[in-house]
Amino acid sequence: MEKIYIENNQQQQRQQNRKKGVNTTTALAIVLGLLALASVVAAGLSFRGVSYAIDDVITLPDSFTGRNGTKFYMVVDGEIKTQPPIVMHYADFSGKSISVFCLEQSNPFGNSQTYTKGNEITDMGLLYLLANLYPNKNLTASSELLDAGNLNANHEMESWVSQAAIWYYLSKNPVSGDRYNTLSAEKLSDIENACAITTSDSVISASNTMGFDCSTNTIFETYKVGDKTIKQLIATALTKKGQTATTFTVNGGNALGKEEGDYFFSTEVTVTGSVADSSLGSFNGYKVTIDSSAPNGTVIVDSTGKAFTSAQMNNMTVNKFYIRVPKASIPEGSTKNIKINATGNFTTYTGNYYVTSSKAQEVTNVSLKTTSKDASTQFPVTRVPDTGISISQSVYLAGLLVLICGVGIIYINARGKAQEQ
Repeated sequence: MEKIYIENNQQQQRQQNRKKGVNTTTALAIVLGLLALASVVAAGLSFRGVSYAIDDVITLPDSFTGRNGTKFYMVVDGEIKTQPPIVMHYADFSGKSISVFCLEQSNPFGNSQTYTKGNEITDMGLLYLLANLYPNKNLTASSELLDAGNLNANHEMESWVSQAAIWYYLSKNPVSGDRYNTLSAEKLSDIENACAITTSDSVISASNTMGFDCSTNTIFETYKVGDKTIKQLIATALTKKGQTATTFTVNGGNALGKEEGDYFFSTEVTVTGSVADSSLGSFNGYKVTIDSSAPNGTVIVDSTGKAFTSAQMNNMTVNKFYIRVPKASIPEGSTKNIKINATGNFTTYTGNYYVTSSKAQEVTNVSLKTTSKDASTQFPVTRVPDTGISISQSVYLAGLLVLICGVGIIYINARGKAQEQ
């Protein structure tokens, strides 16, 4: 017995030592990981020492003043392409400024003009693209810029990439017929193959140009949002057109599920909320209420029959529930309709077209917005009149009827045989 105890004790000691070794290794790995992370944060995402941190996203107001920025020309295979130039445009309001993007390539921008909010964007592909480009997402590049100068500090490369991507998307997928002028196949090819941008229409120099080695890289293939290149991002956007921004449904619960004790229970009610793409926002739960026409005492319960509190019903996160109705609240022989109303809560990117009275070029950007969507379900509950006969009495009567039928069959068969004899 003593030997067994000693062996068990030794085995426990070895296990404890192994655990200590694992804990020590884990702790060392965490420390090294934190040091590595600190070095990355300290270094930051930068090119030639220029910070590449993204600006805080600012929501556009109902109106703003348009302002022109720097004009850029594309460099394709070492050659400057003067058409189409891309000009940076900004919305100025309340001492703030935010990049806005043009939608009509050939229509002049309303510099110093007042832009007002117009129709909401319903093209999910365009919304997806805007939500995943500067300034709503940080664009990164693995290769080093030729010369960032002060251009990079102002995010002008990110702005150029975003504007070029929007024009490319609209030309591949025009909105509202020909309202947005499409670029020719040659110009689309230039945008796709541009390796750098320059502020000069004739001379490429280190002081006015930024981009990549034209023999190995293009802007659309080098710049990324997450794991997608700009070219891949546009391809994904083209698949989003026609999709619904958010969906919210309440299904089931449209029939009587069971009777238990003094209650009726509905079948399972399922609630589903989603956005067209996870990068476009999130579903944040829902609020559920019982319509006032429901019988007294009707409540929403979980699978165990426990009723949800009012606070829980205001911020539901479960995807299913049941409806419980007291039998006594429904008169015998009558039917009551039980209706459940639900409101799904979402945070999504939304955008509007901004216009001027002079019909200058339309511009847009997107911002995060809290939205909601309603859905409901209902089902009838009928209370059958009580006959006054208990379940045991019903079983007894049914058994008696079966017995009588059996005796009758035996009697008829016996009588038939007697007559044959």
